[in-house]
Amino acid sequence: MARTLSDLTGHVVVRLAVLPNPAAGSLEDVTGGSTLTALGNELSDLGNPRNARLVTTLGQGDLAAVERRSPGRQVRRSLAQYWRIDVGGLRASPVEVARRLALLPEVETAYAERAVSLPSPRASRPGGTGLFRQRYLAPAPVGVDAAAAWARLGGRGEGVRLADVESAWRETHVELRRLGLRLVAGLNDKDDADAVDHGTATLGVVAAADDGQGVTGLATRLESVHLASHVVDVSTTEVAGAVTAAARHLRAGDVLLLEVQRGLTDPILPTESEEADLVAIDLAVGAGITVIEAAGNGGLDLDLRPEPQLHGGFDSGAVVVGAARSAVVDGVGHRRRADSNHGSRVDCHAWGENVTTSGYGTLPVGDGAEDAMYTAGYAGTSSASAIVAGVAAVVQGMARAAHGAPLDPVALRDLLRDPRNTTPQVPTRTGLLHHVGGMPDLAKLAVAVRALP
Repeated sequence: MARTLSDLTGHVVVRLAVLPNPAAGSLEDVTGGSTLTALGNELSDLGNPRNARLVTTLGQGDLAAVERRSPGRQVRRSLAQYWRIDVGGLRASPVEVARRLALLPEVETAYAERAVSLPSPRASRPGGTGLFRQRYLAPAPVGVDAAAAWARLGGRGEGVRLADVESAWRETHVELRRLGLRLVAGLNDKDDADAVDHGTATLGVVAAADDGQGVTGLATRLESVHLASHVVDVSTTEVAGAVTAAARHLRAGDVLLLEVQRGLTDPILPTESEEADLVAIDLAVGAGITVIEAAGNGGLDLDLRPEPQLHGGFDSGAVVVGAARSAVVDGVGHRRRADSNHGSRVDCHAWGENVTTSGYGTLPVGDGAEDAMYTAGYAGTSSASAIVAGVAAVVQGMARAAHGAPLDPVALRDLLRDPRNTTPQVPTRTGLLHHVGGMPDLAKLAVAVRALP
């Protein structure tokens, strides 16, 4: 299906063939010399549209420091090469402008930037009724068996830092106020009520306080929790900038959760489908940080997509998470949720519906104040990714306790997608599998971590 205008931000992202002077504030500064004259001429023909570095969340010195810390596992490009050009007011479409710019010798690639959205279903306020039953924490095959990890040293995420990349949170919620949340990038976009509830629900799944009330997170003893918003202003989002800024505050063995997807309409894809986001993820993984990434709610087979990073052409190193139904089929496992993306790039899955957590307000507590709202209907690859992020933090905590050091991110990913450590995915009624991997089983993962050399 052709991309709609609402699917695009009105910006074109270009990757320059040269690394520009750190002092350059615009492409006009960069093209003032003789080496980028074709690009300068093209910008002039376009009416000199507004442009800026793709990553403004970090200064060039801080960005260089992050890149020195991690030269990249596979991609080995600098985010300083990426610039964003505002072409929303031009007669030519962003796609057409990107094609023109990509032909220039000074430009290695150019693409129309796609909008960022929340990887949860379109229902603005997830429903669900009932008690505070977090059945996704139950033993397999129903859930991920949190109790099996909690009984182990380090099994509540001790010594692990978490960063959540999305756009808004209610940091005063009763489940979150003890976490000492710290905003390290962008704006906490509290004008977007859905985004506030989404972020609040995410952190409830991962780290809600174990206080005997409401809900309990998977990793209740994290060392710290950092918030990195991709919202820079009303018209600009920086996923790559938020990832890189978050990585500055994390160490090897920590967990970075990417609660974003690209696209508002078909196709809806994982955020690493945007090249700059892929580079940022690669940098984080190269620094030893485990990145958990939502597969997205497009219902697509990623193996059929043209983006090579979605089917083996590149490997960001992130753990890509699909979503499944909550019901157990024949006592074996769960079926893929129909709107979850799938394919070989998806590493594992977790519950994509009926997840009880903080936020939204369909399960008010006490006087129904916003800081004591809950839902029993958090869903999509959003809820699934939050569950797997909690699992990853718990596994790293157990690894630190057992061996004195965390696991390499790719080694941890291998454990999470190993069939020996997961509850299997169950085919649909028609026999189709549509791969989203297995659901992590912490009882098996605890044994696997202990057995590592």
